[in-house]
Amino acid sequence: MPLHHQNSSKKAATYHTKDNPVTVYKGAIGADTPNVIFTVKGKIKPSTTFKVDKTMKAKSFATKKTSSFSYVKGQGWVKSALITKGAFERAD
Repeated sequence: MPLHHQNSSKKAATYHTKDNPVTVYKGAIGADTPNVIFTVKGKIKPSTTFKVDKTMKAKSFATKKTSSFSYVKGQGWVKSALITKGAFERAD
């Protein structure tokens, strides 16, 4: 995937997963080209709170669609559309 944009915030933001596990990817960024290769690393359990400190947008070679990814501290990259801002709070 070609790398379009990457930013790093000064303070990590709190996010959480909802009712489904979220796939975590390991990202390898190319040294000579602005490409990133994602490989599956594992999953984050449902209803989990974590910190995100980096985001990037990457365009798929296969579908030509752009996706946003967020870096979960100590885990890896996740699709930004699958996580929600704020700490997880259990419904009554």
